[in-house]
Amino acid sequence: MTPGEQVINHALTFVGVHENPWGSNTGHPHPSDWEQRVYGSDGVPWCACYVTSMWRDILGPHGDDGLGSASTQLMYDTARQTSAVLAHPVPGCAFVYPGVHTGLVTHVLSGSVVATVEGNHGDAVATDQRAYGSGTGLYFIAPKDIRENAAPPAPPERLYYIENLSAQPVLYGPWRSQKLRDARLAKLPLARRKAARPVQTAPGKYGWLEGPRKLLGPWGTAAARDTALTTLKARHPGTPYRAMSKVHTVNAVGSSLGKTT
Repeated sequence: MTPGEQVINHALTFVGVHENPWGSNTGHPHPSDWEQRVYGSDGVPWCACYVTSMWRDILGPHGDDGLGSASTQLMYDTARQTSAVLAHPVPGCAFVYPGVHTGLVTHVLSGSVVATVEGNHGDAVATDQRAYGSGTGLYFIAPKDIRENAAPPAPPERLYYIENLSAQPVLYGPWRSQKLRDARLAKLPLARRKAARPVQTAPGKYGWLEGPRKLLGPWGTAAARDTALTTLKARHPGTPYRAMSKVHTVNAVGSSLGKTT
């Protein structure tokens, strides 16, 4: 298993961890512990703190090669100065919208979409998909241990997920354009707007989801998924989870930016 794969398998064990209280940027032991280790304080936006902590947990306290920070802009600026910006995504690297948001790449789904796990996404650790390429404003950066094996990976044929059988997210919409959907989102109260998950359900149909996530993942192997499933069951006793998998489709569509920090 590569260092990048070790990082994402570790990071995925925290899926579902959220702020407590919601909207506070705090929560014990997480995300407050991630903030305190990186920023030295509590109650600050923590997407970059989460990425930094995941790298350091697996690669060692200096294994982030100085890229770790509480600031997404500083992460990107340091990566540019140290030739740590990648030409293509690899598992365990970070995607960065400089000055806005960051998370970890778990899998490369196609030449324009990556699967991710992100801190402070809807005030929680959550999985998502991100579109990349010209015009998206998204960059990939990684410490040396992850960059060294940065050959473009082949998209996996089968991906592994965890389904929350009790989750019943609510879909709002659709609107016929992303602009119209985002204008409606902007009118929501702050707490709802932060927790909303923008989606595109079909061409010309834009909406958002609220409530618990039905599907968590993906993981690249059944073994890695099952390890995370054991952790989730221990963290959320009584929640009905089901292991599942499905054949990967190369025409995956990346979600819009959504919750940022």
